[in-house]
Amino acid sequence: MPGRPGLLAGPGPVVDPGRARRRGLTCGRVHGVLARVAAPAGVRGVERAPTTGRTALLHLDLHPLNVLVGDDDEVSAVLDWANARAGDPALDVARTWALLAAHPAVAGWRGSPVGAAFLDGWAEAAGFSALDDDARRWGLEFFLTDQAGALSEQELGSARRLLADLGADGDAAG
Repeated sequence: MPGRPGLLAGPGPVVDPGRARRRGLTCGRVHGVLARVAAPAGVRGVERAPTTGRTALLHLDLHPLNVLVGDDDEVSAVLDWANARAGDPALDVARTWALLAAHPAVAGWRGSPVGAAFLDGWAEAAGFSALDDDARRWGLEFFLTDQAGALSEQELGSARRLLADLGADGDAAG
């Protein structure tokens, strides 16, 4: 597939926060594009999830390594569809919010002007601020279930703290 992971796209490393923000906006817009795509027949639905009654194709693993961007700062590909499901588009946004808020690999980006600009652009374009607490809880529960074998308990701590702050009772989403 053409392109490079969102924050790394282009002929060299991103050093300009303005360009990083534009790339974040570009990546975050993928959520809106997918929200307009009907899930193909045979794609399983999301289980135990809040819903507004809307249904679309969900990626459920949109993050900076799965969205490729070309030298023109436009999305060239979306990779890794293993988690794809049919469901409420807000759940795709909630899953990405959880990944970008709780994954330890992303934590250091906030301390960098370039990383922070990229994440802020993604958050704005994806509409993280519009997520309700039920969707955020679901996103964190999905994150905890999905990452349980890949991350240590210490690395999952940030997601558990965010979930506790939302007053969750703890059943994991599937």
